Amino acid sequence: MAGNVLLSVLAARAGERHWLHHGGDCYVTHRRWQDDKVNACLIEAGLTDLDM
Repeated sequence: MAGNVLLSVLAARAGERHWLHHGGDCYVTHRRWQDDKVNACLIEAGLTDLDM
């Protein structure tokens, strides 16, 4: 969206970056994917009952 700040996001490959508009659809989708990955890691590690 016009006027949204561009965010540099690290990629899986060294030295590579992705650019996402903060608050845009690509940013929301990226955050959802990252949240899912973190939650899967926490579950695998047995850390599902954390008080945060």
